[in-house]
Formats: sequence, structure tokens, C-alpha cells
Amino acid sequence: MKGNLPSLSLLLALAGRAGSSQDANRPGAPRPEDPAEVARRAGTDREAKEKLLRTFAEQGILLDAERGRIEIEGRMNHPHMPVEYFLTGKRGATHECLFVTEASPSLLTAAVFLLGLERGKNVEYREKNPPPTEEEMRSGVSPYETIPPSGNGLYVYVEWSEGEEVRQYRAEDLIQSDRTGRSLPRQSWVFLGSRFVRPARGDPEVFAAEVEGNLVAVSYFALGNQILTYPHPDAASQNAFTPNAALLPDRGSPVRIIFSRERLERPFSSGRRNG
Repeated sequence: MKGNLPSLSLLLALAGRAGSSQDANRPGAPRPEDPAEVARRAGTDREAKEKLLRTFAEQGILLDAERGRIEIEGRMNHPHMPVEYFLTGKRGATHECLFVTEASPSLLTAAVFLLGLERGKNVEYREKNPPPTEEEMRSGVSPYETIPPSGNGLYVYVEWSEGEEVRQYRAEDLIQSDRTGRSLPRQSWVFLGSRFVRPARGDPEVFAAEVEGNLVAVSYFALGNQILTYPHPDAASQNAFTPNAALLPDRGSPVRIIFSRERLERPFSSGRRNG
């Protein structure tokens, strides 16, 4: 039924085309719909799904639900600080991210929900009981226990062309741990799905990842505004990661980023655009 279809204005708003963040924060502006609800409706209404898939295609988000994959385009960034984000938009923390994309965070989140994932749990910090002694705390022992993120996740891959060659890597291979001097341990990245926030008292709620532009985090962030986060315990320490420059392409090089429910064998790209 028509009443169950996402409106065009909703889809455009989710795609970040309904206006600037300042427009979205004006008093009286409607709260964007949760990407989880957009995906749920598309999962039960054929017309709604077809309309959403067309919007994905227009925004460069390629969904292969049957094989459990999402592909987006991006570009190699040149961070001048330690890496805290794997992927951001142009308005995100580009000074500390590896790749930048123009894909809408809201639509990307809806695509992940269409793969059947549910939001996981972000990092937690709990007071230790019993607490450390004063001597232990002076030596650097934290009074808090860090509980890593947990829940549904996706494996993340990157590929790009160099002449006639196609380079394909796991996301973890492209980031180096300062603690170990090696690339990061491979594992799935926990789906947090971002959240809704009020920029200031009296403002309408906005989708945090859309406004902040930070999509995939390498370090822990307590607010959980990102879509995906790396769950390894080393991520608790910011300023712990640097680009694995020996493997990465030149700054500005186009790349394809693949998110998959299952580990992939090469080639990573699905070649399918929708559905």
C-alpha cells in the first residue's frame, strides 16, 4: 500500500540531500526516521524495497543481500595524525582517517540492517571492584575495566587498481599497531548503527553519523556515534594506530570498500549492484 512507502523527502533526507546540518537543526524540523525502521519497512513491502534500492544505487551503495555484501566507493585519504577512523565522510574527522566516502551514513546503515544485522553493544567502562591501590594507579593502572564492543559484525575489505593489477586487502592489513609494529588482528567489526542525538537543548534529534560524518572507527569512542567499530582490546588506546604505508595506494586514489557478513575469498567484489 502507498501509505507504507518511505516518502521521497524521507529518502532524500536519509541520503543527506534534504539540506545542510544547519537546516536539519532548525526548530520544528522533523526527526529523520531511524534507518532500522526504513529497512524494516523495505523488508515487508516490495514497493518500498524497490524504491530504497533505487536510492541506494543513486547514492553509490551496492547491496547484494543474497551474498550478504555491501559495496561503496571511496578515496584514499592522507591522515596527518594517528588513525582513529577507518572511514569518514568529507565532514568527518578526515585528519585521522584512512579513507573518505561520499556515501550517506544513514543509507549505509539502512543497508546493513537489510543484511539482517542488529545493533551491537558499544564499549563499556566499569569501575574495578576492588579498585586498584594508590600505588598501582600511580604506576598507570586504570581504575576502570574496559569491556570491548560486542554483537553482530561485518568483515571489511578494500580493493583498488594499480595499472593492470587489482590490490585487495582486509581492512586490518592496512593499519599498523604501534604497540606490536604489525598489522591489526583480523576480525569482524561490530555494527553499532550510530544513534540519534540532540546537538543542543531544544534542537530536534539528528542521526549522529550523518551530522558528524564518522562511519567506521578503529579506536573506541564511548558515545557510539559511528556505524561500525573495531572491537579488539588494543582499540581502547587512542593514538595507537598508524597507516600501513607500504600497502596503501597514493592519496586520492579511488577504492572500493566491501562489507560482508562472511569472510571472503578473492576476488572480493560481488559485481552485483542491487538486491
